[in-house]
Amino acid sequence: MALASSALGVRDSSIELQDVEHKPDRLIWCSHSGLTSTDPLGFIPEKGGSQSQITSLLDNRLLWVYAVGIALLQVLCIATTGDGFFGHLTGGVVESFHLPTGTKMTWHALSGTVMWTLAMVQICFRRLRIGPLAWVHRSSGKLMLILWFLVCGPTAAYLSLFVGVGKANAQLIMTAFTVAGLETTLFASYYFWRGLVVARHRINGAASLTLHGKSMRTGTIFTMVILYQRPLQFIVITIREVCLIAVAALPSPWGFLPASWVYLRQLGFSVATVAFDHNVILSVTTIFPSAMLCLFVDGPGGQSCRWLNGLLMDLSEVEEQELFGGKPSLHETLAWRLRVPFYLILRGVVTRGFSEDPALSGT
Repeated sequence: MALASSALGVRDSSIELQDVEHKPDRLIWCSHSGLTSTDPLGFIPEKGGSQSQITSLLDNRLLWVYAVGIALLQVLCIATTGDGFFGHLTGGVVESFHLPTGTKMTWHALSGTVMWTLAMVQICFRRLRIGPLAWVHRSSGKLMLILWFLVCGPTAAYLSLFVGVGKANAQLIMTAFTVAGLETTLFASYYFWRGLVVARHRINGAASLTLHGKSMRTGTIFTMVILYQRPLQFIVITIREVCLIAVAALPSPWGFLPASWVYLRQLGFSVATVAFDHNVILSVTTIFPSAMLCLFVDGPGGQSCRWLNGLLMDLSEVEEQELFGGKPSLHETLAWRLRVPFYLILRGVVTRGFSEDPALSGT
């Protein structure tokens, strides 16, 4: 996706235009003692470095217990039913390993589980940052990013693009899901990439490594949308089942009952099967707040996104300058502004003009 690549990397060279002394032109992943100030792949800001309340949530081990619990539930369901949790729950309608997209779904689920585990090691196990086991910390950070850029990120984009439309043929709402999924994937990739650029150049010394940690944490936050989406999806599916049971319990339209009973049954069935279609549920529970990223038309480095960056990272002006590389170029700004139309074009292609279900096409 050339447009996304332009948005991710176009300002890398602008850092080198600043009048500063640079570190060697390499990613310093090894040959360090493992101390916080010399380990650029650590996702924990240095002691004394400020961070927002949102990214500091990653320090809470209960969050990681919850994330691991979701992953283990998925593995258990696969072992017992041969399908993922929601694939089994919906009868193979959404997020099923038996759909044509099942292979990508499998790779995404496995790589995502490993990636989160590695992120947990980076953030929660502070003692691995120093001493003879510091290699574990550095290696886990390296492997996590490799998994994201080579497996988890690409499969996330693919599954977002080829999501099905369901029996309701909900092209519009599932296109919104596509946009939301591609946005979170792109934003996560952007913050991971910029974090690596900051670690590579370290124009502010140890302070740059604090900024690197903030950027990596922010990227990780964007990969964890499903932590709030999964319970919400389960709740709505439960409401759907209750509606179906209630409709089935209505009296049959015998002659002595008013005709309104017939209409009530038809209305209840339509609501339960169309408005609460499994694909629609997936989309509605995902697009907020993910789709709101489209409001930041100039991307993470634009003026419209300063509020979000402040919420996620609590950046100072110096940190903003270092992380985003100064004023965006014209072609970077254009790439960010055209990303949503680009998503829509891609979705139109895979659905053959918004007329087919891509999840069933076998592509």
